[in-house]
Amino acid sequence: MIADYLEGVQFGESMLRYSLACPWGKVIRRKVVDNNSIRFQETSRCNDVKFSYLIGHNAKTIRADRRALYCVTYRSSSISNSLEESRILDEIRVEAERDAFLRKNKINLPESCFRYYRGALDKVLANGNYVLFEKCLDTLSEYGITKEEINALLNVGSNKKEYWRFFDYFKNRIALRTRIRRFCTLD
Repeated sequence: MIADYLEGVQFGESMLRYSLACPWGKVIRRKVVDNNSIRFQETSRCNDVKFSYLIGHNAKTIRADRRALYCVTYRSSSISNSLEESRILDEIRVEAERDAFLRKNKINLPESCFRYYRGALDKVLANGNYVLFEKCLDTLSEYGITKEEINALLNVGSNKKEYWRFFDYFKNRIALRTRIRRFCTLD
């Protein structure tokens, strides 16, 4: 993103303003934070996303530098990589809010924020957690994201009917399993 901005690529500035979520990769004027009452969200995950896109939205000017000034350590056991349901749903909500903000403010990016919750959805599907996947889809629909947009997100292409038939199959299996459990636990 920084290289695109510095090279004058179309949407480069918008990508920095709205898609680069990490505040540790930015130097921010305090008055932008104070004058706009921008705060971090109280979520278990992605608490810096809204802070960053609001900073980008309210900053009069932005500048970028190619120099690496910060080192990020990746840990597979970090909160960011957790597959815990509440954390995944928090991530989906935060990214859906960003998408709603972009739509409301008519901000077009070459890639929508879908690419951010695509990672969460892919992890959930890869782990076979179809109940959580359904909850993620329900959360996305609460923010006005349609099945068609989710299909595009998941790159289903011409195989949309097959994908939703696959999803409905698991949804029905989950419902049946739940009914069987309820039946078996009755005394």
